[in-house]
Amino acid sequence: MNIWLWVVVLGLAAWVAHWGADQLLTPLTILGKQWGLTALAGVAYIAIVTASPVVAANITCMSLTEYDIVLRAITLAKERFYE
Repeated sequence: MNIWLWVVVLGLAAWVAHWGADQLLTPLTILGKQWGLTALAGVAYIAIVTASPVVAANITCMSLTEYDIVLRAITLAKERFYE
């Protein structure tokens, strides 16, 4: 693949993540005032929402009896990171 395509895709992804964070700010502020949630509770909520796709992938792999798919991905990531 062309490197410039990846640069554009990563730049777009960063912009979308920033835009999404701005969009979440208003509802979280309203919830914080309405329910008395702290900033830490908002961070915990964001962490749960962020982890949901990974949990769904793990459950799907386990239900398809493909136990080693996620393990292989983690192993490959560790090998590439520690090279």
